[in-house]
Amino acid sequence: MKGENKMAFVSSRARQAQFRIYGLFLLSDGKWTAEEELCLRNIAGQMELSCEEVEKTIQYCQGLPIKEGDNAELIIQIIDEALGFPAPEKTFGCSASKEDAAMTIAKGLLLKTSMIAGTIANQINWHVDLQTEVIWTLINLGYADAEYSEPEKKVVRHLVKVWNIKEEIVSEFVDTAETILLLTKQIEWLKSVGLSYEETKKRLETVEQQIQLMFDNIQATISEADAV
Repeated sequence: MKGENKMAFVSSRARQAQFRIYGLFLLSDGKWTAEEELCLRNIAGQMELSCEEVEKTIQYCQGLPIKEGDNAELIIQIIDEALGFPAPEKTFGCSASKEDAAMTIAKGLLLKTSMIAGTIANQINWHVDLQTEVIWTLINLGYADAEYSEPEKKVVRHLVKVWNIKEEIVSEFVDTAETILLLTKQIEWLKSVGLSYEETKKRLETVEQQIQLMFDNIQATISEADAV
């Protein structure tokens, strides 16, 4: 999806960790589509992350023990661990489930990739504008493949709850993402319908201006989130 999101100021290491949360989110529904990865890479460009960090993050996420279908619980636990939130105590023994074993592996990989809880917690958990930025980006990613799935919604709802994000802000984000998706489809239609060059250009400019206005409004919402 189009648009540039001005990022809140945080340390480069926290940005890297934040980007990994976005990567983890893509695994919520057990799928990693080309459209989602393209969107993720565009976000990395806006965040000015190095190619090395981007590839490391993608390799890390794609190496997690993800099953087909709903992986929201596992992804939530990994993100919570990174954010410094306490995880439910579990005893792993001979009768441990595959999900428990997967969680153990995932946590090990998490530590190896240096997602340090303190860094993220200090930067994200205490900055409302950064929290809302993350929520918007996740919702935007959810619509990258035109299907904001229920597992993806679970992850967003969890973060909205733990960060105490206002429901009206979340509703605005969802409505905006849905509208931008429709406008993006309209752009594709205009390019294929066979209008004259001048007419196509005129209509495309109008739609692109609408999309940019929506991104500007979202940025204003993010910037003013701590005052809502």
